[in-house]
Amino acid sequence: MVQKWHLCIEVSCFPNPGRAVIKFVLYNMATNHLLHGKREVPGMMTNNEAYYIALVEELKEAKQHDVNDIEVFTNSELICNQMKGINRVRKDNLKPLHKEAINWSCQFQHFTINHSADIEKMSTDIMSRAFLSTYVDAKYDIGSPSTAIEIIDHHQYKSPLCEWVVVIIFLGSIIAWFFH
Repeated sequence: MVQKWHLCIEVSCFPNPGRAVIKFVLYNMATNHLLHGKREVPGMMTNNEAYYIALVEELKEAKQHDVNDIEVFTNSELICNQMKGINRVRKDNLKPLHKEAINWSCQFQHFTINHSADIEKMSTDIMSRAFLSTYVDAKYDIGSPSTAIEIIDHHQYKSPLCEWVVVIIFLGSIIAWFFH
């Protein structure tokens, strides 16, 4: 049976063009297998170049973990639409990167890419869900501070560390909610 994996990619490039940092989360909801990280990309590049490099690098990473069904989420609407064939790749510097990303996407039995405007929140939610499902009997969508309170008040923990983890996630969700 093919298990679906989710890949969230976020890129920060400052100034544009400038130095880029890639942030990614690769997650399998069926097995709770989670890989995440952040890395700097050497050299000067545009945001769009960095997004393509991130996509290619993380698809390679997924293949190393025998992933065959992957759904990618990115906050770059342009890269998403170019990968889907909705938009043409007009910039010469993006054409070879696009071709490489297409070649890597063809290595999967199932590949989809979607635009998500709030990729940082989505990545945080996936990581929280993966972590909580490891320690808490039930899976929850941590979307608001009240959900975290429900988890603290009503569920058994498999580890004494878990209560502190839930408290930290609760405080993080309050901060995220406050600044959102």
